[in-house]
Amino acid sequence: MCVYCMNVTIGHTEKIYSVHFHPLASGVLASASYDMTVRVWDVDSEEERIVLQGYTDTVNTLTR
Repeated sequence: MCVYCMNVTIGHTEKIYSVHFHPLASGVLASASYDMTVRVWDVDSEEERIVLQGYTDTVNTLTR
């Protein structure tokens, strides 16, 4: 398993439904989860940068 995937799974508290790299910003990864959050990751530092909360249902799609 890649290091990035391991960190993403540590950040979320439920299953991850979708993972996408940003189409224009290199080194940015977003993950969506059944824990009703979207998390934005810095691939270079392997750290979570932003947590988007407040959804009332699972987040199962990320669009480009």
